[in-house]
Amino acid sequence: MTKKIITCTFLLFILYAFKQARAQNPFNSLQRNLSDYVVNTDTTDRNLLVTSKAYNLFFQKKMTTYLTGASEISLAKVYATYSSENDKFNFGINFKWPRKEDEKLHTLLTPMLETNVKKGIATFYEKDEWKSDIRLGAKLTIMFRSGVITYDGLDNANSHKVNMVKKRNEALRAISKQIKTESSSYRERTSATLSKSITLMRGSAQKLKDSLENIRTALLIDGGATTKLDKKIAELETEIKQVSSLSDKPQVSIDDKFKKYTSEIAKAEVEALYEPKAYSRSSVSWISLWGFLPVTESKHFTATNYTERFTEVKFNPWELNLQLNTLVDGSVASVYCAAGLKLFQNNTALSSLMAEVDNQQYYQFPMSGADTFNTAVLKTNKAYIGNFDKFVTTNLNFLLVITAPDKKKKGGEKLVTPGISIKFEKNLGTFSAANWRFGVPLRFRGKEKPFNLEPYILWKNVNNYSDKANYKVQPTIGVNIGLPIVPLYK
Repeated sequence: MTKKIITCTFLLFILYAFKQARAQNPFNSLQRNLSDYVVNTDTTDRNLLVTSKAYNLFFQKKMTTYLTGASEISLAKVYATYSSENDKFNFGINFKWPRKEDEKLHTLLTPMLETNVKKGIATFYEKDEWKSDIRLGAKLTIMFRSGVITYDGLDNANSHKVNMVKKRNEALRAISKQIKTESSSYRERTSATLSKSITLMRGSAQKLKDSLENIRTALLIDGGATTKLDKKIAELETEIKQVSSLSDKPQVSIDDKFKKYTSEIAKAEVEALYEPKAYSRSSVSWISLWGFLPVTESKHFTATNYTERFTEVKFNPWELNLQLNTLVDGSVASVYCAAGLKLFQNNTALSSLMAEVDNQQYYQFPMSGADTFNTAVLKTNKAYIGNFDKFVTTNLNFLLVITAPDKKKKGGEKLVTPGISIKFEKNLGTFSAANWRFGVPLRFRGKEKPFNLEPYILWKNVNNYSDKANYKVQPTIGVNIGLPIVPLYK
């Protein structure tokens, strides 16, 4: 009778474990959560048109239309820019807030590194000293107006809203098929694991039965029963550990699965936004505050006149910037506007208030070749002749960028998005030059990472602020490059 009770109890335990494994299939809750996610989006206006994930993905595309330097925003986890205007290479890493991808982006904190390309992009320390013109910076970006994607002005706006709902549910149906396949595989793996557990537990139960019979016999025959009992207990503990090590539920990260599938739904929404006349307008505005501090001092070789020996002077080129930005994207064009205020440490050498000389120019002065120290300096450096002074310059700048729509007429994203850019800046104070720059920004589509290229022509000091005689503005041709390396949202 006792044997029957033990056997029935054992079988009931196995049956209960099997039912629990089936009932706790995590893919069932995953399917329910995804369905609720789509239904909540379809039936509320909390995200206006798309989910927050789609919102972030969409504006990530739009805000990489123009990326040429530290002043522009890049919705990339890691990015790099180069400007031939000042031969600076800038490297940045974005940290976003909120950190969750299913909440709309509000704030970015960006540590930055800047170095002089002429002195080597990757060479920071050489011959027991740091290279000059290396700066560290930090940038804070705040979206002070929540981005908007709207149907306003479109014919049959309601049909466009219905189409977005349709796209979300199509994506959900495709995902449901994947979940069904994964769920079936999960049940098979669960059954296999349970079978293995049953075999081990059956063996353990048999050993337990044999042990109890041996102990009963030992108690009747000799006094060594206690020692044998301890040994059997130790053996049973080992068996229990083996059974405990088996998981009747294969490890599945439902949270990771949920993130993966909601990202697929968001991508479907963004693809729908790139269909013809999918929306009438999108817009977003933000404010940026950033600055740079020198890691190493800049060096200039100066002399009051050409007869003196050059003296090395050191300079700390810090800067602080505040900029207001807005981006409006419509069916005809995308317009990006920025207005900035900049304070920076300046000097008479950088502001062309001293005469810049190289080796060839220096030899044109009488008796200049007699100073071997000066000629040695000019072999690898330029020098400046005049009075060297330091001062702070205030800079006001305005930027307007107009690009063609990045959407094809028949839908989908263009391979190349061209545009035009106009930048004006006016310096105030001791250095008061006014500059104009005209560029042709080009954005090349990538699978996940676009590439930005902007050839430009620059006219510096168009107002001849220092009143030089026979002055003529000399245009400079250059290029800006922006490369988002790792997307912020995937």
